[in-house]
Amino acid sequence: MSRKLLMGPALRRLREKNQLSQSAFAERLGLSFSYICQLENNQRPVTASVLLKLTQVFQVDLSDFSEDRNRRLLGELDAIFRDQGLVGDASVSPADIDRMVHTVPALAETLVALYQKQLHLQEELQQLVDRFYGDSQQAAQAPFPHEAARDFFNRHDNYFDALDRQAEQLACDWALQPGRRGAELRERLQQEHGIEVVAGEASTLELRQYDARRRRLVLKPQLGDAQQAFQMATQLCFLAYGDLLDQACAEETALADAQTRTLARQGLAHYFAGALLLPYGEFLQAARSTRYDVEQLQRRFQVSFESVCHRLSTLQRSG
Repeated sequence: MSRKLLMGPALRRLREKNQLSQSAFAERLGLSFSYICQLENNQRPVTASVLLKLTQVFQVDLSDFSEDRNRRLLGELDAIFRDQGLVGDASVSPADIDRMVHTVPALAETLVALYQKQLHLQEELQQLVDRFYGDSQQAAQAPFPHEAARDFFNRHDNYFDALDRQAEQLACDWALQPGRRGAELRERLQQEHGIEVVAGEASTLELRQYDARRRRLVLKPQLGDAQQAFQMATQLCFLAYGDLLDQACAEETALADAQTRTLARQGLAHYFAGALLLPYGEFLQAARSTRYDVEQLQRRFQVSFESVCHRLSTLQRSG
């Protein structure tokens, strides 16, 4: 089953931004006052219908409430606090970072923005120094790796045919069924690649850690079946279909930088995992038969609301 979406702090920030009391906020959404209180205190998960009401009434971006956003923040903050040149010997535990992201995400976003601003300023300073000491032409400011990787996906309309078809074929051959994908993928990794899949420590930030020497894949224990399957499928792509990742990146001059190429390959492996869980033909047929009802598709494939929306955006196959 998909993980419950608790977003009390985000709802509270949205309400306060619009200068609304809880009762007025509830009235605007057509919900009860007690239900809003429970949502803001993380006593109830947010449903897809509530998310849709939020987009209709307040024109918010669903990505603001995505677990992917929280994972991105966790990763970026972890990188910041590992930068000894910035924070010195300051000790910030993974649990502290997790609390910041889920309790005061606005503060976390601000910290990340300040860090990125500092990186920009450092680069601009270096360019000025280079010019002062003899460079007669100002070097064009290259995009950051995550920007270049994002543009790469946009240029391909978020569709990669070879990866998509390979994932679809595997899903058919292995007869993957919602709710039982994790067990099947765990067995395939063990039998076909000699990879042992085990649960890690509950406090770890990483969703997936692969130890190539020990042939062991460690997953965060809180993950549900679909989330486990997604992480295993991502690792499977790196192990078995690296050639398809290389082919997708081969003609992209913008991916010449090693860090950018790494990010692009990670994104492509995630794309493959999503296509394995939601095979193109089966998912498209189900989407048409339900008239693109996101909640029905979520229940049918037992994935998150965001996963369904993202997969719908990748249905770009020719014909």
